[in-house]
Amino acid sequence: MRRTPRGSHPRPSAASDQRIVEHLKRRPTGAHRTPDGSQPRRYGCPSDLSATLLLAGLCLLFFWPVFAGRVPLPAEALYFIDPAYTPYRPTGVSGPLNPLMVADNVGQMYVWRQYASRSLRDGALPLWNPYSVCGTPFLANDQ
Repeated sequence: MRRTPRGSHPRPSAASDQRIVEHLKRRPTGAHRTPDGSQPRRYGCPSDLSATLLLAGLCLLFFWPVFAGRVPLPAEALYFIDPAYTPYRPTGVSGPLNPLMVADNVGQMYVWRQYASRSLRDGALPLWNPYSVCGTPFLANDQ
């Protein structure tokens, strides 16, 4: 190879160009083969389908309460967030039962879920939330 100016790529010689052309002429068209001559693995074969079905089944098994409409919700957090609910607190409840569950689920996420399900049940796509401030995008919300 010849030396080239700095920053440019070396130009292959005419002999290497000829070798590439000869290689392309010898290569069969149509069926592609691996170097050992066997057919390459095709995607979409039954093993891929079975793995996909297994993964989907595991997700359904693990998240079945969510698909059944039962989502963990720390409703007892209302007794500690808003003093208006304090008189209705059951006896023996002195703090949130699960401190890892944050109160945003009650004050925000649960209300949004109710609004979305009510809108979809009425046949409307909930694009806009008219109940938050003076109205905010609902479907485009990143939460």
